[in-house]
Amino acid sequence: MSWAFDQFVLNRDAVLTSNAGAELVVIDRLRHKDEFLVAALQPHGVTPTDSVAAPHGIVVNADPARAASAVADRLLPFYEQAVRHVRIEQLATAMTAGERILTEWDSVSDSLCDADHWPHDERYGLG
Repeated sequence: MSWAFDQFVLNRDAVLTSNAGAELVVIDRLRHKDEFLVAALQPHGVTPTDSVAAPHGIVVNADPARAASAVADRLLPFYEQAVRHVRIEQLATAMTAGERILTEWDSVSDSLCDADHWPHDERYGLG
């Protein structure tokens, strides 16, 4: 798909958006009448990582039912899997940052309390 965008002036293209926000770009397959190239676009808010490969685009027939079946069977599962892996990595990064911040706060909080975890300052519990 990248090669087609780089090498040719496209006559027409379309972006299909699902209710969940997934976006697919569809372009004519140049030099092949009645065929199209379909690829997934990077979702908003998802930053690709080196550990997750983006799915390749696919060639589909101009017949709408066959094209929809090919997209559903050959493209969307890989797209959804890639997005899921990236989001899991982002969640793991956020969890690690949260745990670090909580550890830092515990250190500060512990420094304001005695060995029995009672605050040194009686106003501590007043907020």
